[in-house]
Amino acid sequence: NLVFRVNPKDIAFINAVFEWYHEVATVRTRDPKEGLIELWISPDFYDEALKAVDMLLKAGAVLTNQTPLLRGVNDKPETLRELFEKLSFIGVPPYYVFINRPVKGNKAFAVPVEEALTIFEKAKIGISGLAERAKLVMSHATGKIEVVGMDEENIYFKYHRAADPENEGRFMVFRRNPNAYWFDDYTQKVAEFSFKESPVGAS
Repeated sequence: NLVFRVNPKDIAFINAVFEWYHEVATVRTRDPKEGLIELWISPDFYDEALKAVDMLLKAGAVLTNQTPLLRGVNDKPETLRELFEKLSFIGVPPYYVFINRPVKGNKAFAVPVEEALTIFEKAKIGISGLAERAKLVMSHATGKIEVVGMDEENIYFKYHRAADPENEGRFMVFRRNPNAYWFDDYTQKVAEFSFKESPVGAS
């Protein structure tokens, strides 16, 4: 299955296209306000589904992809790189790669945050253009948090979107924790900085 972000106004049209391509794929709307749809493709109709996607693009629909990082599914750099390249080639560039929260029912598919970042960054080596623009994020209760990077001691986060306006543009540094599966597992904050509160040109 593939997850796309589209213009909410296009959802009905996209549904109609795949109804016309009978049994090729099923469209499920995840979030009508955000324009998130999920495309469940039958393995026997993969090529036909790509033709339908191409039809949508030619009709003016703007499609981007969101995918979770899942243990045993796409947790190898080469697998994720192949996905990025194929999506970009068909005109559906990757947008978000989600770290899977280890809750009951899907904990077996969860990947630790720092391992996920390593997989993600290795996957982007050697690719270029739209295939490289994906962001590694967590859909946290406080907002969408991007995992920006890490060094030998620290890991770096930034609010990509925030529920609280005060957190918009907030950049955070924590001590690394290889056993962390979620943002809440990072408890040793080293520093934080707010781009929202910082004047342009300030040192």
